[in-house]
Amino acid sequence: MSRGEWTRVLLATAALTLLWTAPFFPHLGSQIPDPAPGETMNSADARIVVWAMAWEAHALWTNPASFFDANVFYPARGTLTGSDTFLSPALLAAPIFLATGNAILGANLLTMLSYGLCFLLTYVVVRRCGLDPIPCAIAGISVALGPFRLPADVHTLQYSSAFLVLVLAACQQISGRGGGLRLAIAVVLGMFSSFYCAVMVAVIVGIEVVLALAAANRLRAGRIVAATVPGTLLLAFLARPWLARAGDPGTEPRDLLASFEVVGQLFQQFYLQPSNRIVGMGWAVAILALIGLIAPVLRRAVPGENWWRFVLLVTAGALLAVGPSITIGDVRIPMPYELLLQTPARALRAFPRFIILAHIGLAGLAAYGAAFCLDACRARASNERIYITTAVVLVLATLVPRSIEVAKTTFDRTPIGDFAREFYDYLEEAEPGPLLEIPAPWMAYALKRKIIQADFMIESTRHWRPLLNGHTGYPPWWWQEWLGREIHLIPEDHGALSSVVDATGVRWILVHRAASGQIDWERWRGARAHPDLEVVKESDDNLLFRVAATPKRPWLERLRAGASPAGETLLGAQRAPLASEDAKGTLQLVEVATTLEPDQRLSVHFTARNDGRAPWPALAPKLTDDAGLVMVEGVWADSSGNIQPVRTRSRLLRDVWPGETQHNWLDLTSPTTEGDWTLVLSLRQVGVGPLDRVEPLSIPVTVARP
Repeated sequence: MSRGEWTRVLLATAALTLLWTAPFFPHLGSQIPDPAPGETMNSADARIVVWAMAWEAHALWTNPASFFDANVFYPARGTLTGSDTFLSPALLAAPIFLATGNAILGANLLTMLSYGLCFLLTYVVVRRCGLDPIPCAIAGISVALGPFRLPADVHTLQYSSAFLVLVLAACQQISGRGGGLRLAIAVVLGMFSSFYCAVMVAVIVGIEVVLALAAANRLRAGRIVAATVPGTLLLAFLARPWLARAGDPGTEPRDLLASFEVVGQLFQQFYLQPSNRIVGMGWAVAILALIGLIAPVLRRAVPGENWWRFVLLVTAGALLAVGPSITIGDVRIPMPYELLLQTPARALRAFPRFIILAHIGLAGLAAYGAAFCLDACRARASNERIYITTAVVLVLATLVPRSIEVAKTTFDRTPIGDFAREFYDYLEEAEPGPLLEIPAPWMAYALKRKIIQADFMIESTRHWRPLLNGHTGYPPWWWQEWLGREIHLIPEDHGALSSVVDATGVRWILVHRAASGQIDWERWRGARAHPDLEVVKESDDNLLFRVAATPKRPWLERLRAGASPAGETLLGAQRAPLASEDAKGTLQLVEVATTLEPDQRLSVHFTARNDGRAPWPALAPKLTDDAGLVMVEGVWADSSGNIQPVRTRSRLLRDVWPGETQHNWLDLTSPTTEGDWTLVLSLRQVGVGPLDRVEPLSIPVTVARP
């Protein structure tokens, strides 16, 4: 490329970037692009990208040893591994964040820059294939406006097309001076953008090695492999915490297969719709790519290496993106993604994202298709205007429809900060200590309001306190199964606050009225009477408590460890059979409806008091065996005393310590037959039998139709 062409391309890159990212400017430091307003999961996950990039910059600058121990789901360790890596974009955005303290600003600027980089780098790659500028520009526009990039979304930083094209560009110049170093840097940037990008970079490098060997260029193939090894080894080393993450649900591949196949079949339909905004590429690119695919036949020429490169990219990306299998008639054909399900790569659940790899190949083929059309036009039309008109039409057909979709980008602010700004200002200067924000994750998950937790995470980038809140793909199991429920009980149950303090050392509780709802707001306002909760700041919309209590039991360290020794619960109770003198206590009814309809869901609230000398074990992951745990059992007896065969069991909220009274509940269903029934609640130790010194509760219930 000449200096003049570089100038023209850079000016075009700047102009297109401004065109595509104009909607960003009014919101640069305050709101993030949201391609699907109202879709809670997508909006929440986009906020994770912003938070994770800020955390990584903060940790590397202040305390690299704490890099994986992000400030969410405290006191769990390694919580950064609940999300993807984001390291490459985080490093690029770090100067902005460290200079301004604004996590949203850095993420937005980098997202904007990615559109121009996609265009520029793709132009360069295709130009090196020997094509004219117009086809190269069409390919660049196509990649910039490709799948998962319309409307704009900070998620593009997780699976950046720009890094993938950068690897292609570096492979093209591997034989030049400094080529190995350039490729090594490009591979590191791509692989550390995300694990999705790491897989796609590996595919690109594999294709380049195959092409080099097919051309009998072993030296080039060896250089590519050598340049890739450092980044691969570094990723393999740093990926160990992700592979060992405590929050991984441990789902078996066979259990994932069925659900993934349903998702795959859904997206397989979308891939055949070029106009699809999420995974499509536009009709112009689709038609040009088809022409480019058959161009060698039309030209009566042998396909060159560059043509094969793009065909192989399309093939590899499509095979990964279709999911575990495709079905033709009654025949199921396994796909490569099914093999990934047998490895830790099954954590890459959003396999449709691999269509990005296929689309880069389609963009290259579209350039070949455009070149064929323009060559045919020039050969058959004596008037240069016809050629120019055709070129303009092709560029506009590629550019305009997808650019209109970019203009539809909507933005979403983090509303919590608007309502609680002065409270966050107060926390920046207040004494240190972990912060809990209400609603907590358990409450928010139950209400499908995950976005609230992600808002809290973004707000935490101002003060970086340990945050009990959080939203990730892999939360600690004990949050969902225990601690979240304890937090919900704090306003009414003094023992719940003691448990939360013992487990987390929480020092501050900030309650948000708008996010919690009126009922919970009134519950927490009633918590003023709690002797260990001091109201330090209050408004019509927020309530800030300082927690006076301090931990009395070693639960904090056990939760940090994330695992229990064999034969113990998470909190340290032995799962061995209880002695008779330790299986002593009292059950007391708190609340239950005594008139029910047939087959009606109900919750029985009760308290369990341990009058023995040893703790009753209860808290363990649900995916583990129940052996040795104390559980509550509910059975129905009819008016004649006959016991129904269906028994409902549930673990207690947590280990019950000697002298402790614990609030619990059991969810079950009323009998299907009308009449007078008795609900019998009892405690039993799994594998041992009933706690014979705890008298069961007998609750009379009438079942009748209204």
